[in-house]
Order: sequence, then structure tokens, then C-alpha cells
Amino acid sequence: MKYIDIITKAGKYSPFILGTMTVHSYIFTLSDNSKNKLIAELQTKAEKAIELNKTLLDNKIADESLKNTLIGRATEAGEKFSSSNETKKTILELLEEKKNNQSIWTETDFESHQQRLDFAYKTYIQETQKGTEIVEEMNTMINKFKGSGSGSQTLIDSIKDFFISYQDFLTTLSLEQKAALINILFSIFIIFCFMSILTIFYGDWLIVYYKLETRFPRLAKLIQLRRKFQQYYLLFNVLLIILSLFIIIFINFHILISA
Repeated sequence: MKYIDIITKAGKYSPFILGTMTVHSYIFTLSDNSKNKLIAELQTKAEKAIELNKTLLDNKIADESLKNTLIGRATEAGEKFSSSNETKKTILELLEEKKNNQSIWTETDFESHQQRLDFAYKTYIQETQKGTEIVEEMNTMINKFKGSGSGSQTLIDSIKDFFISYQDFLTTLSLEQKAALINILFSIFIIFCFMSILTIFYGDWLIVYYKLETRFPRLAKLIQLRRKFQQYYLLFNVLLIILSLFIIIFINFHILISA
């Protein structure tokens, strides 16, 4: 199942779900400890990808074209992982430097060092993620070649893959980019909620205007049931709008005081 199908099934709630995930990632990125935890998780993922890479290359592939493609992609993945290891060493050196010089550094020194550290974090995440993606692509290529492609993938597996891919995408964004994405997603969600509220009011107006209850007696019970629940639906949408606005205000306020 394609990711666009999952988003379509989630409907108007997809921006809210993705926005909530982005808020979590935004908060998670605020401290060095969370970044170190992220590096540890990516390192584990990279190690698994390297093992998978070896397994894939050990498989006897009869198709020479596919074999050559896999070798080329494996070389590319190896370069990414090698580069990410060097970047990890740089991060550890920067963290040690920060620890040893906290008492003598000025505010300018801290800002300059933090910029270098943030750049190293971002570079490491991008390199590790790219290497892992290449290995996953290799695995997909072999599965398709063997005739065991993604056709049998269940909806739950597709949803898991989508959320993992989105989380991986978030790791490549800076704090400011995540904040911008949060604003965009929740703003879109608020628009969807307003459209739902308009549908409630104008839908009822159209029912009365065209006298649908009188013209179609069989629909009368459904229309009455709709009226009974539309107040709850209206309240639910209003609460979601308020929640979304609070999240947007919180994120923007945090950026403002951090600037």
C-alpha cells in the first residue's frame, strides 16, 4: 500500500497525527541528551543495516545487471557509514571540548560551539539515514527479483513503514524546520476542522431548504440522527481547533524566547 493511500484513509486527521509526531520530535531535539540517545538508536540501526548489507551481497544473484547494481549501491552505503563514523568522532570530540571548557567560555564561544555541534549532529543523522535507506532499497530490489515483493504487505505493516519513514525524515530537519512543519500541519488541520464545521451548518440548511425530510421520508430518521450527533461533532472539532492553536502558540513562543 502506498503512503498516499494511508494519508487518504486518515482523512482530515492526517495533518494532526503527523503534526503530533513532529511536536514530539521537536521537543526530543531540544537537549544534547536526546541527541545522544538518537545517535545511539541510529548507530544500532546502522549496524543492523551493515549486517543486512553483508547478507545481501553473500546471496548468489544470477542476474548480472542486478548484481552489479547491488555492488554499486553497497559501495555507496559503505561510504555513507564510514563518513558517519568519522562525524560521530567529531561529535564526541565537540562534546568533550564543551565539557572541559564550560567554566571559561563566553556566550559567544558557546553559540559558536553549539552551531558546530548542531551541524555535526545533522550531518551524522543524514549520512547514517542515507546509508540505511540504500541498504533497504537493496533488500527491496532482491525481494522483487525473487518474486516476493510488497504485494502481500498488510495495512498494519504499511502504516508502520510510513511512520518509520516519517520519523526518519524528521531526523534530517533542524529545530526551526520542525517548528515550521508543525505550523503548516496544524494550520492545515484547522482549515479541515473549519470546513467540517461549515459542512454541519450548511448541510442542515440545505436539508431544510430542499425539504429533504418531507420529500424523502425514508431519510427522515437518518437526518434526525444526524442532527442529534452534529452538536457533539461540532464540539469535538472546536476542541481540536483549540488544542491545535495551543500547540502552535507553544512552539512559536518557544522559538521567540530561544532566539
